[in-house]
Amino acid sequence: MKKNLLYISLLFSCTMLKAQVPNPGFEYFNQDFSVSNWGNVYLFNGTDSIVLDGYSFYTPTSDAHSGQTAIELHNAMNFTTGDVVVGAISADTDSVFSAWSMFENVPLQTAPDHLGFYYKYFPVGSDTAMATLAVYDINGNLLGDVHIVISGVTSTYTYASAPINYISVGFPATAFINFSNSIYGAPANFGTRFLIDDVEINPVTAVDEKAKGDDAMQLFPNPAKDHLTVMRNTKDFSFYIYNVEGQPILIGLGSGGTVTIPVGNLSPGIYIMKTSDGKGVERRTFVVE
Repeated sequence: MKKNLLYISLLFSCTMLKAQVPNPGFEYFNQDFSVSNWGNVYLFNGTDSIVLDGYSFYTPTSDAHSGQTAIELHNAMNFTTGDVVVGAISADTDSVFSAWSMFENVPLQTAPDHLGFYYKYFPVGSDTAMATLAVYDINGNLLGDVHIVISGVTSTYTYASAPINYISVGFPATAFINFSNSIYGAPANFGTRFLIDDVEINPVTAVDEKAKGDDAMQLFPNPAKDHLTVMRNTKDFSFYIYNVEGQPILIGLGSGGTVTIPVGNLSPGIYIMKTSDGKGVERRTFVVE
């Protein structure tokens, strides 16, 4: 019975993490037929002569990995300046995209672990596409990010995924999710196409790996009230704190074999600490008073 309950809680956790991406399969549309919860903003001078490769920088397509539609990014040509304008799209909490893509974040219920999506890519010349996920705390401080670079012709849907590189300790509050037809600042070509579908943010559950079973990690004080110190016999490591339902709620990095984590904002109860140095995983339970 306990195993069944644990499986249900972990399944709920994974489903909730995927739900954190608004309209992840690009299946929903606004009244003007624009894609709901995704978009970008472009500004041009009134004298600019812009030619689009298609009718927009991002258009729904029936060439989908699943469901009825995916999104397809196109570039445009500014014949006035001679520059190629790169197609890009970002997630938005509003159904109609209403802000600059760089500043448009979506709320998080739990800490994400990695970014994943299915794609096709048809570059012109040496064009290279990019997917970005950045995680911020409630004050807008960057906690971690991941950039997935796409290159070479990919004519069948392929899954791309990469873990988030967390650089500081904090409680994840919002995420910036962006897909671009070019690496930022790199030149691009007219005619390049980037198809994206089934975007997801997945957690690493608290029971998905086997611990080494030795005393390589120490936690103190336990029970903890305001701070918890983690010591591990390795120089650098990542740590993940989970609640008893297996949901990750706090992620960060330890360096020099130790890290002190503020836990005063956590509700009293039992938690699971998992650390990983890329070679081995350690888990311990601790209590917050």
